[in-house]
Amino acid sequence: MVTQYEAIIEAFEVLGGERTIKEIQRWVSAKYGFRWKDFGTAMADMVPISLGGNVTSQAPEKVRVLKRVARGKYGLIRKHEKQLNKSLQETSRTPTPRHLFNFQHSPSAQIKFKNEALPCFVPDREFWVQGHPAPFSTRGEIIWKDALQRSLPECTSSLNEKGLTLDFQLADLAPRNQPLDVDNLCEPVFSILINKKGWFGGKRPNLYWWRASKCHNTSTGCRIRFYSTNPLAEPSSDTIFNGYYMGPPPRSATDPEMPKWICKMVDEDGIKIYPNTTFYVRLRFDNERLNIGEIATGAVKSTIDCLYPIIGGEAGRPEDWRITILQIEKNSAVSDDRGVHITVQKMSDS
Repeated sequence: MVTQYEAIIEAFEVLGGERTIKEIQRWVSAKYGFRWKDFGTAMADMVPISLGGNVTSQAPEKVRVLKRVARGKYGLIRKHEKQLNKSLQETSRTPTPRHLFNFQHSPSAQIKFKNEALPCFVPDREFWVQGHPAPFSTRGEIIWKDALQRSLPECTSSLNEKGLTLDFQLADLAPRNQPLDVDNLCEPVFSILINKKGWFGGKRPNLYWWRASKCHNTSTGCRIRFYSTNPLAEPSSDTIFNGYYMGPPPRSATDPEMPKWICKMVDEDGIKIYPNTTFYVRLRFDNERLNIGEIATGAVKSTIDCLYPIIGGEAGRPEDWRITILQIEKNSAVSDDRGVHITVQKMSDS
């Protein structure tokens, strides 16, 4: 039986030249039917390590015959290029051994994740930025952005980044009695990291997943880890809500449709909110075109705000500061669906 990798190679040989993921998917689906879905991941895995391919890819070496020429666009490697790649293989980048990473600043190190020891969860890049993380539109934002600007390097990598984690360490989780929302802390980082330094091609829509966490620590700053792999696993905590909202996502914090749906999904006593409960929230959007890196406005912020029947608060005034770990994802395959899968887990309760 023909594998997805073999079908992709056949498509390139027939079509010729450099082709986009969508072009290859259409050709393969027309000949072999809709047997496979995620062509983006498969084609990324077919790039040799010497050309910036995924070091954790399980693709056989014989099918690593693609070169990435642009975002979402690939070409077949010519014979003379294959020989060069083979000679470069010995000196190509290898993942840093896991024991060399410094996890002392990471709040998530205290949380047991499913399969956390798997190689695919080893970051491809890692940076620590010392300073005082601040949300956007606050007086501390300018100082924090300056620290990010000075500490983060320009992107000179051919790494096919898919996602990243941001671990915020804060001296005060509620300065001046204003609890900090983990999503708001991400905006200044994305502004410098992506828009200024050029990671993820310098465009936030190129971000396919991210996870952010916050914790109290006297050593303040943010640890940033880059991944060319799929999203991390969910933490092993109590799941109190798990459902699929068929969309479209809410457009504002007062949009009534999603909260109504949430209330219908649970019994009257199905979810109990306590004053000191904290949560892990995972949102998986179907729409591949959605910009999940846009925090100040857009579907991500509005969806979080409309979770108040679960996390507490009311329309327009959600208690989203209770979210200590937030994971946002979007479909890496071609999809026009507008739904979002919502998972909420209880992290702590005192």
